[in-house]
Amino acid sequence: MGDWDLNLVADRLQLAVLDPAAWSSVLDDIGRQVGAVGAVLLSTDSMPLAQPPSSPDLEGLMADYFRGGWNQRDERYRGVPLAATKGVIVDQDFMSLEEIRRSAYYQDFLGQHDCPWFAGVGFKAAEAPWGLAIQRTSAQGPFLADEVEKLRGLIRPLSDAATLTRKLGFARVEGLANALELLGQPCVVVDERASVLAINAAADWLLGAMLDVKSRTLAWGDAVSQARFDLLLKSASDATLRSAQQPAVAALRDRHGSRHIVRAIGLRGWARYAFTGARALVMFEATPPSRAEALSLLRVAFGLTAAEARLGAELFSGVSIAAAAQNLGITQATARSVLKIIFLKTNTHRQGELVALLA
Repeated sequence: MGDWDLNLVADRLQLAVLDPAAWSSVLDDIGRQVGAVGAVLLSTDSMPLAQPPSSPDLEGLMADYFRGGWNQRDERYRGVPLAATKGVIVDQDFMSLEEIRRSAYYQDFLGQHDCPWFAGVGFKAAEAPWGLAIQRTSAQGPFLADEVEKLRGLIRPLSDAATLTRKLGFARVEGLANALELLGQPCVVVDERASVLAINAAADWLLGAMLDVKSRTLAWGDAVSQARFDLLLKSASDATLRSAQQPAVAALRDRHGSRHIVRAIGLRGWARYAFTGARALVMFEATPPSRAEALSLLRVAFGLTAAEARLGAELFSGVSIAAAAQNLGITQATARSVLKIIFLKTNTHRQGELVALLA
């Protein structure tokens, strides 16, 4: 084992708190310090769906990891429960040499990139479990027992840096949603599993009833709209990896049948939202209901008759009582009589007040 300066690594981790874009170079430093080709940060609560930060020398390996679907077949996730108790694990802790020889993950994927050995350092970003996967080549060899022991010195500085970076990341997410609130734009920020990380007041008013409290996901009104929303988020996430500029757009219906134009934009750069899992900004625009939908809504919401709803819809369109009567083919006296009933049912007293309520 060579001389490792883990204090230098700890100092570099503090730099990454202030400048999340520095995580890639910090991971590179860790790899060099411990005699490895590089390191990767991974959330260990589930299989990763999007490309995480890594040392520059491991970017090709990580691209193949997702392109080839190896993220869904990562044998090393078998060691996650052990890492939670031991702190640091190596391949031999959860895989026998015979299993490694028979494993497609080790032979076909890791063998192709000559990264057969690793050490995993388990740590937490606040309450969220994460891992540092340090990769070694065949020539560098497996991590020995004394090296594993020394790697435990990374757990505390990793946890401290990740926790602070996570808090700053959530502050950025909330700031993004609040900034759009000032513009009157309903929006949410979702993670790679479509869970809502932040929702501004405008979106809460528009979509609050659709937000499942337990899963923090949006439930649309029908299977088609739900499938379109899921595809929309996937397209936005994929666009992030492709560095595409155009947002993904879909027209969806909520539980009440109202239509929404939904735009999703992939959040570029893991560093800006480090350890939050934030993947996409989703913005909503309710489309005006059709006349038939408006009449139905008025009848249901205020208990209006068909005739009363028709007059209410006319007045809501901005015409005068005289013009409304002419459009409906009734006398002005009849229109005024119907309007009085509408005022009574809606607890309003003037036409302007009624229009504001209907809006």
